Amino acid sequence: MKKMMLIIGLVGVLAQHINAQPADLMIQNARASYEKVAKMDLDGFSAYLATNCVDYQGSVPIKGKEAVKNSLKEFLRAFPGYTLEIHDVAVSGNKAYISNTFTGTQTAPLADLPPTGRKGVWKDVDILEFDKDGKIAAHWTNNSSTLLDQLGFHAFNEPTTALIMQAYQKFGKGDIPGVLDYCADNIRWDVLDNTAPEIANVYKGKAEVKNFFDLLFKTLTITSFEPYRFFADGDEVTVLVKSRYMRISDQKSFENMLIHHFVIRDNKVVSFKEVQDRPIESSIAQK
Repeated sequence: MKKMMLIIGLVGVLAQHINAQPADLMIQNARASYEKVAKMDLDGFSAYLATNCVDYQGSVPIKGKEAVKNSLKEFLRAFPGYTLEIHDVAVSGNKAYISNTFTGTQTAPLADLPPTGRKGVWKDVDILEFDKDGKIAAHWTNNSSTLLDQLGFHAFNEPTTALIMQAYQKFGKGDIPGVLDYCADNIRWDVLDNTAPEIANVYKGKAEVKNFFDLLFKTLTITSFEPYRFFADGDEVTVLVKSRYMRISDQKSFENMLIHHFVIRDNKVVSFKEVQDRPIESSIAQK
């Protein structure tokens, strides 16, 4: 019996060594994959990724080799001419820890964020998990908010901001039921400052807010709607919005800036207030 237990134990140890990757191979692959990114060779980088790899850097995990590659491509596109310096690589178990510094100037949009022209220096220690084939199965960062803070987008680290951005995305697609899903049943919707008298009012509850949107689309054709600056403090989010629209009654086009203030409770908007500047008549053609 003891001999049988010893044999089973030895088989288990051997299996662990067969499945485990040598530390020097993980160090080599970790460094080589980041060197591909440093050289802007994302096809070369993706060769080190497992088919079902997951990137946990953002608020929502990115799953799959192509999705991870495309996400990185979109990120790097915002920082043309970036540099990526690789410092040290350490290994523990099936994970590699890679110290690196990313430096770039944001001269193009980053996701929904407009270009700032600001330079960011992102020093971090990334974590790479390797599978039994020596491929990168998962990725984490330790200081994911650092770059957003340096670019002036600290508010995007707040979950309330993410909620409001998702609601704006629904509005941009014309999905008003989707927008209402983010609203509390007893929401207070204040658009008294709206320059269209048939719209200006305080709407209470989801049913009245739906009526607001019905009136809005009967009165105006929105040709451009760009939330471009977010400020978050606790359960409150304030957004600056650039807007262009055509008044359906006389086909005249206007542009103005809006200030939106939201209050969120239990992941629902309980209060919304819009403040507008004076609309300027515009000859800009509809997109």
